[in-house]
Amino acid sequence: TVTQAPEQAERCEEESGIVIPNVGTVTSGAFTQSDDACQVVHVDDVGIVKTAVNLPEGTDEENPSVEPGDSFDYELVVTNYGTRDATDVVVTDPVIDRVQVDGFVLPAGWVNDNSPAFVDGDNEISLSTAVLAAGAC
Repeated sequence: TVTQAPEQAERCEEESGIVIPNVGTVTSGAFTQSDDACQVVHVDDVGIVKTAVNLPEGTDEENPSVEPGDSFDYELVVTNYGTRDATDVVVTDPVIDRVQVDGFVLPAGWVNDNSPAFVDGDNEISLSTAVLAAGAC
């Protein structure tokens, strides 16, 4: 039997993340004691979108294709959808043998882990950043 409405937890300190307040009450006879706590749960969520851009003229937009010798660009957009900064973020992208990587344009803070080469011995791109701020791309 509930004899009184539960107390409300004190407001947690403002912090990004999912705030979970909790109040616990124990009652024994005439004795009642309550305590509250607060926990912030963070969500780590980094996403990537890869798009082919600057395709040769005449390419069908719905069914793009390139021929041997054609040049085009891949654009990788990495976004931190999480509630806190992501640390030690690494992006790897295997490149098929028929594609030759000629260079990168990297945003500030990103490095080519294969430098001075663009791909490693397994023909894979590896890029990293120490910190990707929450909401940043």
